[in-house]
Amino acid sequence: MLLPMQPLGTFLGSRYGPNNGFPESWQGNDGVVNKESMIKDATGQVVTFSGNSEVGKWNQMRELSRLDHLAVVGVTLHTQVKDVYVEHAKLLKSLPLVPSAHRRMTETADVTSAEERAATGLAAAIDRLTTAAEAVNSKADLERLCATPINSFAANYCAEMLKQQPETTTRQLRGTA
Repeated sequence: MLLPMQPLGTFLGSRYGPNNGFPESWQGNDGVVNKESMIKDATGQVVTFSGNSEVGKWNQMRELSRLDHLAVVGVTLHTQVKDVYVEHAKLLKSLPLVPSAHRRMTETADVTSAEERAATGLAAAIDRLTTAAEAVNSKADLERLCATPINSFAANYCAEMLKQQPETTTRQLRGTA
């Protein structure tokens, strides 16, 4: 987790919430937002996304593990995060404009297969990002990732990250948390 975010992440995960009436399930966070708030609003119903969206419900997607808030919004060395957004946009585009009860049966089949293809693409993009994040566990791994930066931002980011990391660490690396 990026150093300036650590106090907020620590606070969110501290005993403050449970000591003030919040359940312990609210402690998990990405450094900025608790996981409970990421799932749904206060009143909506949640369903696990299975490849086909359910209208009128929060369709919970797979968690992007080992990534903090900034990494998920693109402040990371893992370029695969862009693919997740592209595939998610394709999934949203594949959704019907009208509820299925108002469409003919053939349209439903076409929309469903388009949604399933888009969902498969999104799952693959998440897999690629997760694999990339899981591959960085040490300073040596970070050095390998930084060996060929894609631009000057990545080069500067690498230089700063490498300065912050001890030779051996149990602390998770920024963009790989």
